[in-house]
Amino acid sequence: MRHQNQAWKSSSQSQSNAHRPPQGYKPPHHNTAAVASPGSITDPNTLAEQFQKFISLQPQAMSASSFIGQLSHSSSGMSHSEWVLDSCDSHHISLDSSSFISVSPLSSIPVMTVNGTHIPLAGVGSVVTPHLSLPNVYLIPKLKLNLASVGQICDSGDYLVMFSGSFCCVQDLQSQKLIGTGRRENGLYILDELKVPVAAAAASTTTVDLSSFRLSLSSSSFYLWHSRLGHVSSSRLRFLASTGALGNLKTCDISDCSGCKLAKFSALPFNRSISVSSSPFDLIHSDVWGPSPVSTKGGSRYYVSFIDDHTRYCWVYLMKHRSEFFEIYAAFRALIKTQHSAVIKCFRCDLGGEYTSNKFCQMLALDGTIHQTSCTDTPEQNGVAERKHRHIVETARSLLLSAFVPSEFWGEAVLTAVSLINTIPSSHSLGLSPFEKLYGYVPDYSSFRVFGCTCFVLRPHVERSKLSPRSAICVFLGYGEGKKGYCCFDPITQKLYVSRHVVFLEHIPFFSIPSTTHSLTKSDLIHIDLFYEDSGNNTSPYVRSICTHNSAGTGTLLSGIPEAPFSSTTPQASSEIVDPPLRQSIRICKSTKLPDFAYSCYSSSFTSFLASIHCLFEPSSYKEAILDPLWQQAMDEKLSALHKTDTWDLVPLPPGKSVVGCRWVYKIKTNSDGSIERYKARLVAKGYSQ
Repeated sequence: MRHQNQAWKSSSQSQSNAHRPPQGYKPPHHNTAAVASPGSITDPNTLAEQFQKFISLQPQAMSASSFIGQLSHSSSGMSHSEWVLDSCDSHHISLDSSSFISVSPLSSIPVMTVNGTHIPLAGVGSVVTPHLSLPNVYLIPKLKLNLASVGQICDSGDYLVMFSGSFCCVQDLQSQKLIGTGRRENGLYILDELKVPVAAAAASTTTVDLSSFRLSLSSSSFYLWHSRLGHVSSSRLRFLASTGALGNLKTCDISDCSGCKLAKFSALPFNRSISVSSSPFDLIHSDVWGPSPVSTKGGSRYYVSFIDDHTRYCWVYLMKHRSEFFEIYAAFRALIKTQHSAVIKCFRCDLGGEYTSNKFCQMLALDGTIHQTSCTDTPEQNGVAERKHRHIVETARSLLLSAFVPSEFWGEAVLTAVSLINTIPSSHSLGLSPFEKLYGYVPDYSSFRVFGCTCFVLRPHVERSKLSPRSAICVFLGYGEGKKGYCCFDPITQKLYVSRHVVFLEHIPFFSIPSTTHSLTKSDLIHIDLFYEDSGNNTSPYVRSICTHNSAGTGTLLSGIPEAPFSSTTPQASSEIVDPPLRQSIRICKSTKLPDFAYSCYSSSFTSFLASIHCLFEPSSYKEAILDPLWQQAMDEKLSALHKTDTWDLVPLPPGKSVVGCRWVYKIKTNSDGSIERYKARLVAKGYSQ
C-alpha cells in the first residue's frame, strides 16, 4: 500500500550503529536480512542497481495479482488481532476499529494497492493493545489483515528492524533494548509484541496532519482570501471586503484556521486574582533572586524572600549559594512557630530546584503545608513574589545611586529597603503598613536615617587611647539585626560597627566626598580630633601638620596621616614651622575651611555646616561640569538669560583683529544651614587674551 504519487524519501542523518545487533543476540548464519532506518541508506542509485540485478537473475517475476493472491491465501485463518510486519507498505494499516484509542477523519488522501485498486480510508489514529502500540495507523475496514510498515517504524525513531529465516525483531538503538519480536509463519512475519512509543513518535514527526483544517474546494471565499492575503486578521479582511476591492465577498468565521493557531498563538491573559487570605501565615509567597553580578562583602550573590499574603510583611535572607535555602527555610519556619505561634498552611513558589527538592517537599508534607508551584515558564502565577522583587530591587537601587554607594553594598541596601517597605502604608492593607498589620502597633519612624550618609561612630575602648581620635568617620549602611543600633562601615579599616553612639551628617553622602581636594578629604577627616582643646594658638596642630606637608612643594593639601600632630607645641617646633618658606602655605591653610572645622569651640550645627561646605565640589573646567546634569542646567539657564537681554551682537570680525575668548566660572550658593540653594554658572570674557 502506498500514497498516490508518493516519492521515495531518504534521510541525510548517518547511523554509525545502525547494523549493531541487540545484546545477547546471535543471528543465524544463513537466510538472515537486516533493515535499518532510512538514514543508513546513503546511495539510492546503488540500491536500485542491485535490485535490478536481483530481478534479472530470477527465473520469473511475481505479478501484483499473484502477490495479492498469495497474501490472501496466507492470511486466511488469521485473527483480526494479529499484525504482519511488512516492508512493502508506506503506512501502518488496520481493519479493527476497536483497537484504536482515537480516530480522526482523513478522507482526503486516496489510498490504492499495488494492482491499482482504490480502498476507502476511514481515518487515522493510534492503536494501543496489551501487546502492541503504534501511532499514525490508517483505518481501512475492507482490508483482510493488519499490516505494520517497516518504513514507518524506522521513521518513528532510531530503530533497527532485523529479519531471519524463523523470526524478526525491532531494536531501539538509543536504549539498546528490543521493543518488538515476531515469528515467521507461511512466509509472513507475525508480530508477537511491538511497543513503539506513541508520544515519542508524535514528537519526532516533521509534519502535522491537519487535513480537516486545510483549504479545500469546499472552503468559503472568505477563507480563500484569508489564505491568499497571508492569513490576515479577520477584522482587516472584513474592512477590505467592505470597500468592495474583493468583489461581493461574504464574511464568515475563520477562528479555526490551523495556520493562524500554529503561527500566531500567544500566551493567554491572566485574570486578576481575587483570593484573599483571612489570617497571617495562611499563605506564604517565596522566590529566589540572583545571581548578582557583584558579590557582597560577605560573599552573597542571592537572596530569598518570604511574603505573608495577609499582611504583605516581607522577610529577606542573603545567600551565598542556592543550596543554603533549606537551612534558611527551616530557620524561618521556626521563627514563625516561636514568635507568632503559627504554622504555614500554604507555600507558593516557582519550579526552582531549591523548591522542588525531595528534602524540602518532605518537610512541607510533615508540617501539613500545601505546596503550590507555578507552571513552567509562567512566573505570573507567582506574581506577588515577583512584584515584591521589583519593589525591593528598585528601592535598593535608589538607595545605592542616590548616595553614590558602590555596588558591593547591594546586600545592605536590600535589607534596608525591606525594613523601610515593611513600615510604609500599603493600599493592600487599607492604609496600614505591613508592620502595623502584623504586630498591631505603629512603627517608630524617628530612628530612620539616610542610607549612605556620613556619620561619626564612637570607637570602642580597645581601639582608642588618650591621644587618638575618639570617633571614626563611617558610612551608614542600615540597622542592626537583633540590636538597637546602626550599622556603620569604615572603608579605611574595613570594619563594621553596630553602635547607638552615632552622629549623622545626613545631607553629606559619604562616597561623594572627594578623595583628593583642596579642602577636606576622607583620609583627613579620620584623623581630626573633634575634642582638641585649643590653647589660644590661632593654628591647630592638625593644620600645622598639613602645612608641613605642603612645604615639600606639592602646592596642595595631601591626604595622609599627619606625623606627630601634637609634637609642634614646643617653641622650637613652632620656630621651624613659621620660618619664611612656610608662610605662604600657612596663609593658604588659614582659610575658613580647615582650621575652623577643627575648633571644638563651635557648636555641632555650625560644625555640620562647615563640613557640608567642604564636601561641595565646584568644577574648574567645562569638561568637568558637563558631566553633571545640575551644572548643565545652570549653564542653560545662564545662556537663556544672556539671549533674552541681548548681551551681544554678532558682527563680522574686523581684519587683523583677534577674538577674545570666554570661559565658564562655577559657584555653589548655600543657605545659612549649609544646604544648597542653587548652582550658579557665569560666562566671563578672557580679558587677558586681548
